[in-house]
Amino acid sequence: MRSVVFKSVGMVNFCCFKDPMELTFENNKVVVVTGPNGSGKSTMFDAIPYALYGVGSKGLRGDDVVNDEVEKNCHVWLLFDIDEDEYRVDRYAKHSKHGNSVLLTKNGQIIKKGHTEVLPEIERILVPQKLFMNTLLFSQKVKTFFTDLTDAEQKDIFRKVLQLDDFVLWYNETNEILKKNGDKVTDLQNKYIVQTKVLDQTSESISKLILEKDKFYKDKEDQLTTFNTKIQTIEKAIRITKTKIDSEQSLQDLENRERKTSEEILSCKHEIETLTNSLNSITDGIKSQKKLLESEYRKESQVAMSECSQQRDSETIKVTDELGNVITMLEEEIAALDKSITSQEGSIKVLESKKESLEKDLSKLGDLDSKKAICPTCKKPINLEVVEELKKHKSETENEIKSILKKIEATKGQTKPLTTQLERSRKIVREKREALQSNKGRIVEEYGFRSKYITVELNKKLSDLSEAESKKINEVKKRNEEQTSDLHKKSIELTNLQKQLKDAIQRVKEYSDELKRLEQNLEIGKKLVEGKTAEEFNDSMLEDFKKKKEEIDKEILSLKEAGLVLQDEIEIINFWKNAFSSSGIPSMLIDDAVPFMNLTISNYLEKIGGRYVVSFDTQAETKAGEFRDKIAVRTLDTKTKANSRKKLSGGQTRVVDIATILTLCDLQNSIQNIKFNIMLFDEIFDSLDDENVGYISNLLRSLLEDKSIYIISHRQIDQIEADNILKFF
Repeated sequence: MRSVVFKSVGMVNFCCFKDPMELTFENNKVVVVTGPNGSGKSTMFDAIPYALYGVGSKGLRGDDVVNDEVEKNCHVWLLFDIDEDEYRVDRYAKHSKHGNSVLLTKNGQIIKKGHTEVLPEIERILVPQKLFMNTLLFSQKVKTFFTDLTDAEQKDIFRKVLQLDDFVLWYNETNEILKKNGDKVTDLQNKYIVQTKVLDQTSESISKLILEKDKFYKDKEDQLTTFNTKIQTIEKAIRITKTKIDSEQSLQDLENRERKTSEEILSCKHEIETLTNSLNSITDGIKSQKKLLESEYRKESQVAMSECSQQRDSETIKVTDELGNVITMLEEEIAALDKSITSQEGSIKVLESKKESLEKDLSKLGDLDSKKAICPTCKKPINLEVVEELKKHKSETENEIKSILKKIEATKGQTKPLTTQLERSRKIVREKREALQSNKGRIVEEYGFRSKYITVELNKKLSDLSEAESKKINEVKKRNEEQTSDLHKKSIELTNLQKQLKDAIQRVKEYSDELKRLEQNLEIGKKLVEGKTAEEFNDSMLEDFKKKKEEIDKEILSLKEAGLVLQDEIEIINFWKNAFSSSGIPSMLIDDAVPFMNLTISNYLEKIGGRYVVSFDTQAETKAGEFRDKIAVRTLDTKTKANSRKKLSGGQTRVVDIATILTLCDLQNSIQNIKFNIMLFDEIFDSLDDENVGYISNLLRSLLEDKSIYIISHRQIDQIEADNILKFF
């Protein structure tokens, strides 16, 4: 579950706040905000929804929030955390530098600018504005609470709590597809109507021509019948016999060939279907194999890269440790040399100081060889014993000075090699440090090449797989194309055979008629033969109409098949359209949430006296006794038996509304997996008696386990055990 922690809210030149003001939210406490009307209690907390959504609980937005006295440079900011990430919203109005703008910052980096970018991001990472105003901020002054909303607005709240907005999008998409398919159906229907009309006209023309043909031959037959009935009977018997013979030989052969070709076509279609299924299977198998290979190579690449990285880090650490130990030893040696040199220099200074002191003392003794040695202090002659003593002291002093000079020279002689060694050690340290940096660079470059090589190998193998895939698929496609071509040839052959069969039947009939006419003409004479045989009915127009009818029949069949396919698609889409509609899956999800809400609100109402019974329902009964979809909130006062919210007093309504907002908050947290650290209640104790104030106070205090409760009131509430009181003046 995502944890949202509001840390602080600040403002300057916002509504009644001219001077900078910032409020830091406390943890797990009940904070009562008191003060007279107009002191800015509600405004302070109204800055929170304004910073997030650009509009306050009372609908103030834009330039309306700018302080009337200053009339510019309005700035509101809000700091909050979501899990481990830190966010900040800065919203400006009539600002001399930022104008009317808003910035969203994450971990110190600006991620969104402008209201059109910030608002969707805020609603994504937190909750939509309506949910915020109905689950975190409750004010009796603003009529935007759930029970005060219309049926449509209540449904919208539920959709946002249950995250059903996507279903609206999917419903619109399926509805658009249905419209397009409806246009396709209309087009098919229009084409079908046109083709049906043409077919009727063609059939009518064929019938008319057949009647004309029948009449033509019947008239001719009647004329010929009158010549010789006996001959006509004989000719008829001959025609029947020859027709049977010819039909048995030629027609049977054509029918056999037609049947064989039809069987070959069916076999070809079956082979094409098999190849198509095989192609689909191969394609799916190859896709699966490619996906598996990519996954395996990805894992291998990650393992190899991890091993390379670990080996690189290990070698880097090894080289760093080896060189670091050497550098450390050298640095310790340098420090020791510095210390030794410093000690030697100090000794030299001490000796030189002592030498100077002795030289001063020696200069004071003056010339003691003179017999009239004078005391340098009192200016009186010194006796010989003292002179001798002073001479002895002077000699000792001179010897001591010489000894000190020797020590100074000896010490300087010791210091010089130390200084030389010190410079050499420092040079070695610089060289070792440069070697360390060089080795680090070489190791990083080496393993960088190894990582790149692994990636190149992976891409090469995937490319080889793609080539193999394409080759296999092309082979199957080639076989499919060959079978399709063979099917086309067989279809043409079948059409030709059918035409030949039809022509053969027609020829049999023509031959029979011709035989009849010839035999009749032989009997009635050359004149009748010459006259009557020259009359022939024009069959070309009839054949044209028959061919046209066959084409139309095929077109109509094709339109029917397309209509059936389209109808199946429409039925499927209609199914999902109904599923995505408000009466489908969203309605089911709302119905599933109702038991949770009823149980939750019952628990809250039990904590505030158990007097009221509130239940949520998704069905409402009309005056006519019918039920329709509606978010209904049913309320019962077990004491007064009032059975609707409208019949409750203002104080009673407030108790029910508080239980409802807490229920919606719990539903939101469970569905959207989010938890806020604060809840804000503005003037909720107005119109409540002392008993209900105590109930509500205890209820709110029970919520302190994971959030803080801020209660705004212009009057002192003794029943509230406040952890802190924030006074406004």
